[in-house]
Amino acid sequence: MNRAMDYYRFHGERERIITEHFQVWDELRDCRELFSSLDHTLSASWELMYVLAKEYYEAHGNLNIPYYYTTPEGYPLGTWLSKQKDIRKGRVKGRLTERQIQLLDEIGMPWDGLIDGRWNRNFQALCGYYEEHGEIDVPYGYVTPDGVKLGNWIKRLRAYKASELQAKYLTPERIAALDAMGMIWDKTDYVWERNYQAAAAYYREHHSLKMPHNYKTPDGVGLFRWLKHTQDVYRDSMGVSLTADQKGRLEALGVVFQTIEEMEAKWQAAYAEAEKFYRANGHLNVPAPYRAESGFLLGRWIGHERTIAKRDKNSTTRPYPADHREKLTAIGMIWEREQTDNWMQYYKVAERYYAEHHDLNISNAVVYEDVWLGNWVARQRFLYQKGKLSAQHIELLERLGLSWEERFSRQWEETFQQAKEYYLTHGNLAVPAKMNSLHTWITAQRSKYEKGKLTEEQIQKLSSIGMKWEKRRSAKSGKQNHAAAQIA
Repeated sequence: MNRAMDYYRFHGERERIITEHFQVWDELRDCRELFSSLDHTLSASWELMYVLAKEYYEAHGNLNIPYYYTTPEGYPLGTWLSKQKDIRKGRVKGRLTERQIQLLDEIGMPWDGLIDGRWNRNFQALCGYYEEHGEIDVPYGYVTPDGVKLGNWIKRLRAYKASELQAKYLTPERIAALDAMGMIWDKTDYVWERNYQAAAAYYREHHSLKMPHNYKTPDGVGLFRWLKHTQDVYRDSMGVSLTADQKGRLEALGVVFQTIEEMEAKWQAAYAEAEKFYRANGHLNVPAPYRAESGFLLGRWIGHERTIAKRDKNSTTRPYPADHREKLTAIGMIWEREQTDNWMQYYKVAERYYAEHHDLNISNAVVYEDVWLGNWVARQRFLYQKGKLSAQHIELLERLGLSWEERFSRQWEETFQQAKEYYLTHGNLAVPAKMNSLHTWITAQRSKYEKGKLTEEQIQKLSSIGMKWEKRRSAKSGKQNHAAAQIA
């Protein structure tokens, strides 16, 4: 280039020199450097990649490396480790010597991969749970001391089994391993069968299913509540919540179910009340506490129908009857509505009662404006005693002069007078069991005395009519104690 410029200068043609300097660009240089680097990393020796894997293991304590992970030097360690697993399993061509396998084992090579590794971790935790509890019905949300979310995992396994969408994860071999420990795949059927067996055992022992409302089996099954719930759901679903086999087995124990005809007749009678209300008012916006002239709690029934229709909306096994929906819709049923403040509806009734009678300390039996007001007031007192009544509701009720203790004190005084009359007649308080209410009350006072729940005034009053605070021992107990003393 310099020679060319000298030539033009010598011949006086300097104007023909366009530029005296230029730079040569090698457009392929970066590509050559990139391929050189890739060739270096991709063709790296097994020994070099192993050293990098070992360094990673020493830094992190494991080889759970993402597939696309590369080292700071640019070596594709993630793909290399994945390839070693595939070679050993025969998925790709290649060869691993026993020595190489041993070396990888020494740094914790997870041969099963991340997904299989997670299965093994969860399954090992499940085996530990099985050894401790003897079963694997793990409660939802249960987490092992090591942090394994075992309850959630069991729930997912049930979903995988039902949907058959994770067949590669939940293989037949794994299903068999879970079955060997008693895996419950259908929890709903399992719970039903467990409760039925509890009912059958109770029936064999007592020859009936008559039991206290709060009865629970030694295993904690609320048997009465389950039986009642089963009957209620069967009624609400118009007989489709139970299979014929389930219904037959319960009927064999004496459980009585309404026939389809009986349920339909009962529903039609309730519908007739709704239709009557619609004709009189032009709508079906029935207040929750409303009671029809016949005494039927129409407001409660309307709310119940709305609830079960919403519950069954997405159910294929027990959908809300289409003809019922059609008939109620025709008379103005609002299926989807905002939650109404039922409490305020009752309160407005109580407010009107107070304006008329100037007293809200009423008995349970009081019905006002077709509303069972006495029952509602009693419910508010109960909630107050349990600490479950909001401060706003307490303030509103106290505006109407509601006394939280007066009714209880009045009831206690009334029953005390009965006990006093019995004492004046018989000279004692040995009330026979056939006088059920008074006998139960006397027993309850002794129990409250032991728990420190009687006032000093109540204790003095009861003592004045001969109350014996220590429970009487039975004759049988006395004989046993006497015999024990003789032996001693």
